[in-house]
Amino acid sequence: MRIRLILPDVKTYASSGPGECPYCHGHVLHIHQRLSRRVIDPQVDQVQVVRWKCTECGRSFRHYPEGVSRKQQSKRLEVVAAILWGLGLSLAWASQVLEIFGVGVGKTTVWRDVQEAGQVLRSRNRWPGVVRVVGADETLFKVRGREVSVGFVVGEKGELIGFDLLTGRDAQSFEEWLRGYVQGLEVEVVVTDDLATYKPVLEELGVEQQLCLAHVRKNLARRLKGIEGYAREKERLRQIVKELPPDGGEQLVDLEWALAREGERGKKLKAVVIYIAQRWRQLTCFLRREGVPSTNNPCERAIGRSKIRYKTMRGYKSDQGMLHGIALTQWLGSGAQEYRLEELLVA
Repeated sequence: MRIRLILPDVKTYASSGPGECPYCHGHVLHIHQRLSRRVIDPQVDQVQVVRWKCTECGRSFRHYPEGVSRKQQSKRLEVVAAILWGLGLSLAWASQVLEIFGVGVGKTTVWRDVQEAGQVLRSRNRWPGVVRVVGADETLFKVRGREVSVGFVVGEKGELIGFDLLTGRDAQSFEEWLRGYVQGLEVEVVVTDDLATYKPVLEELGVEQQLCLAHVRKNLARRLKGIEGYAREKERLRQIVKELPPDGGEQLVDLEWALAREGERGKKLKAVVIYIAQRWRQLTCFLRREGVPSTNNPCERAIGRSKIRYKTMRGYKSDQGMLHGIALTQWLGSGAQEYRLEELLVA
């Protein structure tokens, strides 16, 4: 895929005045001083900074050209440094690549740029109006050597709606995490993997659950592999889960009764049949409701955008640093054909 990165402009002087005093909002201003300021930028070496004075409150302040701030590096260089990290370079390598072009900044500065870009993206994240179906999944990151759980929620087309730091992986933590999404987006169906924690939580929240068929079929194959014998019964169970026939529930009950007559010998396979039968409604939700996907692959793809970058690291140093890093990698991995890097800057 070919994408286009649009960099913010950097001007050598301000084409207009500030308009009003940032302190008292007065409008009567006059130029107090003109200064020449060196900036670190691939195209501009120096800019003109004007100090203005307010006649109403008597305070003076600096007015910078477009693309320049109090920092020594230009805003253009800020977003380039953040993007290099987001695309996979380490902090040290991002710093060295910029040095090649004569605009080197330290790796601490690169990380600060990443954090500021991620913070801007997180602050601008807005939920859509109503989303009838969402996918939810969680994954683990390491922060200073400890594992922390982050939950991701995506919309009907796989677009990221939000991600959150979870307090744990128990039912209470999951309910606290999902309740806001369910109520705020008027969710009717949540697609999840087959982690047992989700079922009671979604029942409590009053929404339907669609189990990811890919997860269920994979786990079924693993469990059947560990059971000796019963080749005909195991093949029948595989076919039921593969084809999901309308009378699949009744077929599972018949298979359970047949195994019950086997006594202790058929106990293991019977437990697997019961497990599938108890989740039959969650397996077939997508057949009853239009627009519900049969797998949670869109949510897993969203998680992958951030995990691919994370796997090249030794972990994060703080929870907020992790969340800002996730925000940047999610933005870069959104699949857009064009990225306006000015979106990473504070307004």
